[in-house]
Amino acid sequence: MRIVRERPAGYTLVELLIVMAVILLLIAMIAMVAIDPVDTARQRSADAFIAKVSNALWRYKRDMRAIPMVNPLEDTLVRNAKLTRALTDPAAGWSKANRVDLRTHLSKRFVDIDGDGTKEECDILVDPWGRPFQYYSFKVEEAAYYSVAKDE
Repeated sequence: MRIVRERPAGYTLVELLIVMAVILLLIAMIAMVAIDPVDTARQRSADAFIAKVSNALWRYKRDMRAIPMVNPLEDTLVRNAKLTRALTDPAAGWSKANRVDLRTHLSKRFVDIDGDGTKEECDILVDPWGRPFQYYSFKVEEAAYYSVAKDE
């Protein structure tokens, strides 16, 4: 007569590890699907805002016969603050009727805008990720305005 041992009830460690790995894989897939729409919405918001600022620059150029000029060697925040001031500040000389509402993307930062070492609080334009938009003016009639977004 042969004695047969019954297997105790329960799961082995290997079985539990396999189930945990499958669950973690499913969670990772769901997280990737859930995060992607948020990033896509931010990219679309940045694209729409860049189009809005491009329109504002076109209007500014039409009215003032030039675009806001900045020194390309200046800091990003300085260039951004000068552009923001030109497009939003009534003292800049641009008529209020043509100005574009940029309040949704304004942020306060301390910037040495005059280059004299003293920093003053200025409005700058930020993208949906909170980084300053980039602005370069090449000639009186050419400029580039963009966001570095996720690339940094």
